[in-house]
Amino acid sequence: MIVHELPRQAGRSDSDDQFVAEALRCQSRYGHFWTRSVISPLERLRRPGLFLVDDTRQEIGAFKIRGASVAVNEANSASPDGVGGVCAASSGSFGMGIASTSHRLGLECTIFMPANASEKKKQRIRSFGAVVDDTEPTYEAAKQKARGYAAQRDGRRFIDGVGWEVFKGNATLAAEVVDSGALTRSRSAVIVPLGIGSLAIPMSLFLRGSGFESDVFVVEPLTHCKFLADLDGEIRPSYADTIADGAAVRAIPDLARGLLGGIARAVLALTEEEIVRAMRRLWESERIQSEGAGALALGAFLARPELFDDYEQVWMVVTGRNIASSQFQALIEAPKAFDLH
Repeated sequence: MIVHELPRQAGRSDSDDQFVAEALRCQSRYGHFWTRSVISPLERLRRPGLFLVDDTRQEIGAFKIRGASVAVNEANSASPDGVGGVCAASSGSFGMGIASTSHRLGLECTIFMPANASEKKKQRIRSFGAVVDDTEPTYEAAKQKARGYAAQRDGRRFIDGVGWEVFKGNATLAAEVVDSGALTRSRSAVIVPLGIGSLAIPMSLFLRGSGFESDVFVVEPLTHCKFLADLDGEIRPSYADTIADGAAVRAIPDLARGLLGGIARAVLALTEEEIVRAMRRLWESERIQSEGAGALALGAFLARPELFDDYEQVWMVVTGRNIASSQFQALIEAPKAFDLH
């Protein structure tokens, strides 16, 4: 694992208070689109103050239903006659969230995905009646195509995976952490996967705005350590296939990049072996079938537990379970002999 620490960040601001209020409004208005996360002490590592936030039990198997459902609903309600349909770019879970919400609202939906995205995720998106376009080679190219598609069609709204409506929805996960009553006022560490920043940013803003001293640690697969590379010019991502395909993007969008520099305490990059080790531990000790990206937070703690010695509490978010059962079983049974294809 590679670690790059950032300076400690400033305290709360008035804008944080407004963000918390908006997130709570979205939780109240749209909370029926998702289920509550399962929050529990992680006792088998024999260190006090460890907590798992398991958001894999959503209908779509991932936390992204939160931001997706808020963004689609807000876009639809902002238009007097509703929108004619929506489109988005996604490597998987966000697209499922957009497709699922669109299906419930009776909206047409097209999801643009990179060609190498998981077939399981493509099939799930299609199961909601959405059209999948997987003709582009990367997430970034798929996003550009989605924007063009929306621009050429009246009434079709592009839903960006990095935007304030998505942030408000995803912040409801932090709201549930606060509601649990287990988070103390002493400084805690919160470890989250980093794909495009759609969870790390709202988690940090909500906790800070709620008056908690929480340092956010973001975790990337080493193959796609785009944030780490931005901070350290000597590091070059390989962009090879990764088991953490949900975090396999080549660049952080501009909005997220600017905000991450002001909220992250450190960025950590994991090897494939470290990711699989975390997946195996989640299954053996908690019976959580996590996808690779979903296990990044625990993987960071397992790789370097001493990084968190100064914190009374360490919170690790498990974000998704969208992995084929056959692939998952092969990884669990033979973690050193996995085939990413």
